[in-house]
Order: sequence, then C-alpha cells, then structure tokens
Amino acid sequence: MTPLEIEKIYHLIAENSGDVIWVLNLDSLSFTYVSPSVFQLRGYTPEEVLNQKMSDVLTEESGKFITDNLPVRIEMFLKGDTSVKIMTHEVDQIHRNGNIIPTEVVTSLIQDESGKFRKFLEFRET
Repeated sequence: MTPLEIEKIYHLIAENSGDVIWVLNLDSLSFTYVSPSVFQLRGYTPEEVLNQKMSDVLTEESGKFITDNLPVRIEMFLKGDTSVKIMTHEVDQIHRNGNIIPTEVVTSLIQDESGKFRKFLEFRET
C-alpha cells in the first residue's frame, strides 16, 4: 500500500467510527481534529468543537484531572514508563443541552519528529 492509500483508509475509519476521535494540540490545548460522531455524543458538529476550549468540552473537575495529570504522565513516559503512553480514563463531557455525559476515554500521547509531545489523541469508547 502507498502512503496515500493508507491515509485514505485511516480517514475512512475516523470518519465512520461510532467512537469519537479527537486530536488535541498540547501547546494550545485546542482541538485539531474531531470526528463526526461527536455530534451523537455532544450535539455539536466537528467544526463547532474545533472552536471550543477544553472548558467547553469537559466539566471543571474532568478538565482539571486531564491538565493536572498530563505533565506527570509525560514525565513518567520520558523516564521510561511506557505503560502511560495509552491510558483509559473516565471523564464528564458537556452536551449542547447542558447535560453531563459520563464517558470512558482511551488517550494516547503522540510525539512529533523531535520527540516532543505536541498531540494528545483521545477515543471515546462506546
């Protein structure tokens, strides 16, 4: 398979998955990708979510959990603990109608070419 064919397959999976797939830029804590299935979960289109802050997506407690634990997790990984690269968490997300949605998410740390952690991939399990 060519790289373009592989990219098309990944795109097909992301766009048609029942799970919500997010990519979060760790420098700005802004979303760079959100799959269409976010609409079923939170009532927002991917385009709307790309313009939201983490405080619009997660409850205050869940947002604090992520932002407090992320630096510790990165430090642990850099010290050789590979078990923290992919982890499962429970977080509360906020629906457009104001309801709180308890979700289980699988998160993965992603390094760039230089080894710096710049992205955070999250899958919402159904």
